[in-house]
Amino acid sequence: MNAQKIGEHEAEIEKIKSVFISILRDIKKDMDSGEQPGETVTATILQNIQNTAKEQKQELRTVDDVTALVAEQIEKVMPLDEETSEQFQQLMKKMIEQAGKERTTTYENAKRKD
Repeated sequence: MNAQKIGEHEAEIEKIKSVFISILRDIKKDMDSGEQPGETVTATILQNIQNTAKEQKQELRTVDDVTALVAEQIEKVMPLDEETSEQFQQLMKKMIEQAGKERTTTYENAKRKD
């Protein structure tokens, strides 16, 4: 049974290694082509989010509104199915809430020191 487990893990490792090597080959091919990389999608998405947020300022009242806006902008460059979009929004909401808690804790700790 122990040998069987090792075999399963080896197969997983080989799959990961194969994918990794494929990615490295793609990167090397892009580097060898000498072309300069284009504008990053991230910068474009962030700019679109900012512009849309300014346009819809009164409509962005809750964390859910913000996460929906970000998901909508991401879907313009990377199609997401409904389930993935919902999971992405839930993840963003948790991240925003966690960042808010950390900010509050930091503020409270700084206040105590004074």
